[in-house]
Amino acid sequence: MTAVDRKAYPNIKTSKEESYTSFIDANFDWACDPCLIGKRAILANPNSQTYCWNPHYAYFDTTIECHKCNNKFTFSKEEKKYWYENLKFWIESVPINCVDCRKATRKLKKENKILSDIIMKEEAKLTIEELKNIIDIYATWGKTERSKYFNSVLKRKLK
Repeated sequence: MTAVDRKAYPNIKTSKEESYTSFIDANFDWACDPCLIGKRAILANPNSQTYCWNPHYAYFDTTIECHKCNNKFTFSKEEKKYWYENLKFWIESVPINCVDCRKATRKLKKENKILSDIIMKEEAKLTIEELKNIIDIYATWGKTERSKYFNSVLKRKLK
C-alpha cells in the first residue's frame, strides 16, 4: 500500500503479504472510510458472524425485490448487523420477502397454530373464549361459512 493509499484508507490493515489491490479485489463486503464516515456503511464484527469463507467487514443497504408482493424493499445495514451478529444467520442468508410480507406470514402461522390447537379438541369441550378465537380467525381469513358454523356453536353454548 502506498503512502497515498494509507492516508485515504487508514482503517484498512494489511500485512506485508497482502497488497492493497488484493484487498480491494477480494470477495467480501467491506467499506472505505468515506462510506463509514458518511454513514453509508457500518463496521461489522467478523468474530460474531457465522460464515465459511469470507466474513463481512462492513454492512451497507441493499435493495431487494419481495417474492410475494414484488415490491422493492431495503435490507438495511442495521438489519444485516442484527441478522448476522445477533441472530447468527449465515452471512449468505438474505430475506426474500419484505418486512410487511414477513409479518403477514408470521401472523398467518400464529393463527394457524392457535386454530390447530383449538380444533383438535372435541367440539363439546371448547370454551367460549376458544370459540370466539376460532370465529375471529375464520372471519379474518374470509372463511364466512366456517365462521358462521362456529358462531352457531357459540350461540348454543351460551344458551
